[in-house]
Amino acid sequence: LLKETETRRRLDGEVRYLRDKTTEFDFIGNCAGIKQLREEITRIAESNAQTILLKGETGVGKAVVARELHRKISADEAPFVEVNCATLPERQIDLELFGAERGSKPGLLLKQRGLVDIADGGTLFLDEIGEMPLSVQSKLLHFLETHTYRVPGQKTERRVEVRVVAATNKDLAQAVEEGSFRQDLYFRLNVVPLEIPPLRTREKDIELLAMHFATRFAQSSSGRAIGFDQRTRDFFRSYPWPGNVRELKNLVERLSILYPGQAITVDLLPSEIRSVEPQDALSIEESMETVERDLIREAL
Repeated sequence: LLKETETRRRLDGEVRYLRDKTTEFDFIGNCAGIKQLREEITRIAESNAQTILLKGETGVGKAVVARELHRKISADEAPFVEVNCATLPERQIDLELFGAERGSKPGLLLKQRGLVDIADGGTLFLDEIGEMPLSVQSKLLHFLETHTYRVPGQKTERRVEVRVVAATNKDLAQAVEEGSFRQDLYFRLNVVPLEIPPLRTREKDIELLAMHFATRFAQSSSGRAIGFDQRTRDFFRSYPWPGNVRELKNLVERLSILYPGQAITVDLLPSEIRSVEPQDALSIEESMETVERDLIREAL
């Protein structure tokens, strides 16, 4: 019975982390920054890069980019395993990542398979890597350099082939100076960095994303999608979006629930959004510079 329970637990864990190929991606956009990001992802997919660092503000879509990298690089059946380093305590994150034999840790009655092992042949996504405890950072560094690790309770090291995608909204260089992040681990992670632009710099994509989310929520509820009048669209372009794409997605979901099928006007937006001062409009010179820069990037 104990063996059956352990097997069932292991299989449940794998089902929880193995993502099928029908997963929908929200990696959409036509602005110059996103086009450049797509090109960089393609180049990475054609290389043998095993460690990638995603940088960007909270809510810009680092997890979406991580999944896009996995989709581009890995086989359809390859596992994608995600762990948020900020949500687990120090002892728990070590156990989750590398597992442990039964009885090797206090209270551990069953063998626990680590996420590193589950991700073998695929991608391990370490979100909020800047929050990882120093004690686990050293073990992670050893794994990144050797692709081997030792499970507590075992005498030999295990080898797996895993691509590690790490993400952070922190300045890791500053964290190194403050002593909360290992310098050698930072250098190891920063070999292939990708910067994800904030939504406020993606003016062309805001309306596109809003309509995309509206269509998705309408499909999930079997209802009619909301629309946005011209004033609302203009407001969206001037709003600074401190929560980035996540904030826009949550707003569209909220509006879809409250006003299904309606054309959203500015007065229907939440008061906490309407009260935010819009960004200053660009001067003609600045606007022309932006257009020129986008055209040059597209031509290149």
